[in-house]
Amino acid sequence: MPDVVSNGAEKIEAVVLDEEGVGLPNRQGLGAKVLRGEGALERYLVNLKGPTKVVNMNLVGRHAFLIVRAQAAGGSL
Repeated sequence: MPDVVSNGAEKIEAVVLDEEGVGLPNRQGLGAKVLRGEGALERYLVNLKGPTKVVNMNLVGRHAFLIVRAQAAGGSL
């Protein structure tokens, strides 16, 4: 996703495509979340509801791709 904004407060830090964004087989999702500003991804991860775990992370150039899963009540994935 091109980011033509040079202002640090508005610069795109991450684009999140989660279960809510993708949707279910019988229901359309809400779309990706665009996180803007320095620290936006960290704030998003901290504010996720319930316990979560980063299960995979890949760095490609300046971009990080994370797979984050919510943990079941018992703590397992």
